[in-house]
Parts: sequence; structure tokens; C-alpha cells
Amino acid sequence: MRKLRYGAFGLASLVAASVGGAVPAVGQSPAPVTISYLTHWGPDQVTQLQAVATAYTALHPNVTVEIRPVPFGDLLTTIKTQATSPGGPTIAGIYNLWLPELARDAVVAPAPEANVTDITTNWPASAVAGASVDDVLYGYPNEINTYALNYNKRLFADAGITAPPTTWDELIADAKLLTKKDGDVITQQGFGLINSWAAGVVHPFYSLLASDGGDIVDGTTPTLATGAAADTMALYEKLVKELGVTAPELGTADANTAGPFIDNFANGNTAMLIMANWWQASLKAAMGDSFTDVATAPIPVGPNGNAAHPVSYEWLTTVNANQTPEQQAAAWHREWSHRFGHG
Repeated sequence: MRKLRYGAFGLASLVAASVGGAVPAVGQSPAPVTISYLTHWGPDQVTQLQAVATAYTALHPNVTVEIRPVPFGDLLTTIKTQATSPGGPTIAGIYNLWLPELARDAVVAPAPEANVTDITTNWPASAVAGASVDDVLYGYPNEINTYALNYNKRLFADAGITAPPTTWDELIADAKLLTKKDGDVITQQGFGLINSWAAGVVHPFYSLLASDGGDIVDGTTPTLATGAAADTMALYEKLVKELGVTAPELGTADANTAGPFIDNFANGNTAMLIMANWWQASLKAAMGDSFTDVATAPIPVGPNGNAAHPVSYEWLTTVNANQTPEQQAAAWHREWSHRFGHG
């Protein structure tokens, strides 16, 4: 099984695979074609993507690859509004939560047979399922994000805590020790929660809920008012209102950068939180040498749970179904994967 990469260089390679030689081999002189690659990644990764695109064009002079970065918050809107435009993006990295809608509206193209074989052979079944709708595969999995408990080892040591919490009771006890106040104002919160930006609210909540042995739905019936969901709601209320170890004013965030939420963790104003691995680069940039203080641990298990069950989600690289056959053929070309490798 090939190992999924998370860097821009690896993602460019995952665009991958052939449609039976639709893009001629190096040295031939077919008609020129321009394809574009829409991404939400930042400047450093865009530079890496551009280097890959430039190297590919050097080998295939008929193919020009444009890298188009947009903020995460604008990514889905850009895909949907430009989908049928001749100048719309040929390739896009998407969050798989969006895939059913984009497949329904014929915005994304099903993977050609050769690509399906490549993906199903070289990626785990769970990743293939995450890139599929109704058993139709739509692209190459390129990123798996898993939520975990992130904590500051230095703050733990200062509070006399020697290990991260493994249960909700331990989470509460540690959060109390890690919280500092100036009068009624929390200056260091023991446990942080995002209170804005939908995904940032839902995923940590769902990770705690699942680790209490529950789910958000029973079949198709929402269960937010009962069972583990109610337990998790009660835990949040206790942390915020009863114990005062979680400060809502420190939980502001946004979809593009995680905003003040990441700053408060980086600056030591938040001792623990639940977050996914995608923010590592931003956290390193914000913390510098202090990033060595950061550690991760499994999601603490609730009173009705038997193990940590974090939320995971996937990104995949897709091709625009509304682009010309020549553009789609170039986008699916095998040289992307064979020249730059899957890892």
C-alpha cells in the first residue's frame, strides 16, 4: 500500500494516471492544452506545486499547468461558480464532504478505468470509499486528517501533570489545574473549544461524542438530545459554566487560518484542545522553537465509551467534468504519478 503524502509536492503527484496515452509521450508535438490546478494551500506549498507543474511542462511542452490558489473559505464557491466556465479550474483539491453535491451536479468527473485500477490497487479501501459516491470513484485521495488531543507539555509540567488525560474525568481534573484567572477573567484556559466556524465546532464535539460510545444519528434519526450527544453537551456546559476552565472569548476561529484560536494555543493561553493534523505547519510557524512543547494524545474516553474514536476526514484531487476532453485527458495523465512518485 502506498503511503499518503501531505505535502504539496506529493499532492501534485496524486493528480495522476493515464487514460490510455491521451497525452502523447515526450518528444511528440500535439496541439497545446492549458489546464489549471485550484488549491487552498498557502504560499510555500503553492511554490512547490508550481515547481512540479514547471517540471511537467518541461517534459510535455504542449501542456501548460496553471496553479490557482484561493483561501479555503472561497474554495467551494469558486469550484461551483466556475464549474461550467471555459476558464474554470481543470483540477481541484476538495473536501470529501462536498463530493456528493459536486457529483450530483456533474461538476466532478468519474475517474477513468485506468485511474480506478491505480487508485483501488494502491490506496486503502477506506480512502477509496471516501473518494467515492454510490460506488463511483471520483479522484485520488490526497490527505487524511484525524483529530487528536493537542496539549502543551510545558504548561502540563508547570501544573505538575505528568501525562495527558485518558478519560473525561481526567480531562476535567487537568483542565482545572491548568486554568489561570485574573479575578473573573480567564488568562489561561485549561481546555479550549472553537465556538465559530462550523467544522471546527463539529469535529471535536463528534470526536468526544464517539469516544463516549455514541453517534450523531441513529440510522437517519438525529440523536443530539440523548445518549452520548447529551453527555457531550453536558461536558461542554460543565467546562464553560460550572468550572470556568473553558473561555468562549478564546475560542474564536475561522476556516482559513483557525484565527485567534490557534494564536491562543501558540501563545500558551490554551493548555489543551482537540484539533486535526492539518494545522501543524501553521502551528510551527506561530510557535517557532516553542513548537517542541506540543504533544498529541488520543481523545479522552467518556463514561460510556470503550476507546478513543476520533473523527477523520479526507481530501481528494478531482477533475472538472465540464472541461474539454483534451483538458480532462491531460489532467488524468499517468505521468503526474509516474514522474513524481506516490511515495
